[in-house]
Amino acid sequence: MPPSKWPTSWAKLPDLSGMTTEGVSSGAAGTSGTRRKSREAAMQFLFQEDFSHNEQDGDFDLRFNQFCVLYQVNRKARAYMRSLLAGIIENQGEIDKIISRCAKNWRLERLAATDRSLLRIAVYEMMFGRKLPPQVVINEAVEIAKRFAGSESPSFINGVLDAVSKQNNTEN
Repeated sequence: MPPSKWPTSWAKLPDLSGMTTEGVSSGAAGTSGTRRKSREAAMQFLFQEDFSHNEQDGDFDLRFNQFCVLYQVNRKARAYMRSLLAGIIENQGEIDKIISRCAKNWRLERLAATDRSLLRIAVYEMMFGRKLPPQVVINEAVEIAKRFAGSESPSFINGVLDAVSKQNNTEN
């Protein structure tokens, strides 16, 4: 449609709020959309853990299952979410050191909880997990930050993760 035919008012545009992407494939067998949902749910789980301090309370399986039921986490997203969380918990000390080195002039505990959670997920995926390509990880984290975090978070997360990527390249 040429620009001359575009609606002159947003009020004339159809309401798309009820539309979903259910059944729409994004990537091979829809894995990209499922992984995004997994990352988003993992970020929310880590955010919750930050405030409830449940890390020492033991039963991860119980907390994970309760979270998935309470927040109706997509069943297809749960396996990757679980592997992310298990890996982050197992490597959290090293992940936090990497973030602290690369987030210049920011103490980890002073970062917004959403930013800290997203950075932990991304650093895990780049350095410990499936070691995904840095640009893929950075893009995913920035897109999730646009949806869940503050207005300055996407550029902050991009900068920190770019520094992580460069540091990793110089070490290898």
